[in-house]
Parts: sequence; C-alpha cells; structure tokens
Amino acid sequence: MGKYDKIFKKHLKEDFLKMVADLLSIQFDKIEVQEKPTELTSKTLRSDFVFEVVREDREEIWHIEEQTDKDKDMFERMLLYVAFLYKKYKKPVYQVVLYVGDGKKPKSEMKSKDRIGFFEYSYKIISLSDIPYKRFFKSANTLPFAVLGKYDSQDSEKVLEEIFQTADKLLPTDVDKLNFIEDLAVLSKKRSLSADFIKSLSNLTFLFVLIKKLFIFEFHHPKKPLCLRQDTSKT
Repeated sequence: MGKYDKIFKKHLKEDFLKMVADLLSIQFDKIEVQEKPTELTSKTLRSDFVFEVVREDREEIWHIEEQTDKDKDMFERMLLYVAFLYKKYKKPVYQVVLYVGDGKKPKSEMKSKDRIGFFEYSYKIISLSDIPYKRFFKSANTLPFAVLGKYDSQDSEKVLEEIFQTADKLLPTDVDKLNFIEDLAVLSKKRSLSADFIKSLSNLTFLFVLIKKLFIFEFHHPKKPLCLRQDTSKT
C-alpha cells in the first residue's frame, strides 16, 4: 500500500463518505456505515474501500477508489469491481473514483461511461482539485485533503496557514496534530507545495508549543524514543 493510499485509508470514514455523497447531491437522512472486506476474489483482486450503507431503509454498497494518477484502464477495472461486488453482496452498488492527480481534470483520459452490448455502465469521478478547499473543513477526517482542493485566487501559503489553524481547533491531542502535519506534508507534494508548506509551518504558534512539549519529553526520557503514532501524554 502506497503512502497516499495509507492516508486515504486512515481518513476515509463515515464523515468523508457523507461529503462524497453531498458532492453528488445525494442526501443521507439516516445512514449506517459498515466497512466491508476489500478482497473480491481469491486471485488477489482488491478494491480500495467498500462500505455497506443503509439509506432510507435501503441497503447499498458504496465502492470508492482513490486514484493518484491517470489510468487508461480505469474503466475496465471499475467494471470488473462492480461485477464482483454485485455478485458478492446482491445489492445496488455505487462507485466513485476520488482523483488526486496533479490538479488537472482527468476526464479527457479516464472515461467513466460507455455502452457495452445491451447495457450502459457508468461510475462517478470526483476530481479533488474541483472541490473548494473549505468544503473539507467540516471534520478532522476530511481536513487533510483541503490541500488538494480548489483555491481559486487564494494564495497557497495562506490556504495552508488556514488549514493548520483549523486543525488546531479540530484535533483534540498533540499527537493528533503531529500526525496531521505528517499527512499534510505528504499530500502537499502532490500539488508541489513543499516550499509553501515549510513557510506556513514557521508561522504556527501551536507548532512551537508542540515542539516545546517534545523537547521536554526527550529531556526527561532521553533513552525512550518518541513515537508519533502513540499517545505519549500518559508517559
């Protein structure tokens, strides 16, 4: 699993799924989400994310693929996925590709609709660069992907500072904030924003507080390595 896949896997939870549905003008009056196994066959065919959703007393399968770059075979892959998903669950399948890319629209190179014999098959492509970045501000799980959104005339350094400030409000622990910075650094590279990322970090008050806490931890526990994936506040 690649570094981008790991970040999506960590954050693609119920609130992210609701945002995807909202972008497709689908309203969830009542939603129950259960993550399902992603293995589809014994021959290692694996999808990225599969959820069982109860919407308006109707059971559905939502299949979401994260696509970092353009793939000329994406249509055939998605067609294969929907066939196996429907065979496995016998329920309506909704498919969405979340396209990261380089900020350009993918539709010219990745088709999402075609007629095959007697039936017409399609899925949705959502290009993250088409989504206004502030739409990702609704939850901690969607926030890291704001850096991949649409800035319009906003300066990228200012957008990053706004993302950091929002993270400071949404994330409850210091470890959560440090992990957020780590994820955002990875995602920023897809928009060639590494330099702006570093500049924005230098303006963060809360980051200096975190660094101070880390320094104190290292001073009192010089032989114990600090792991950002664990809550060290109890140490």
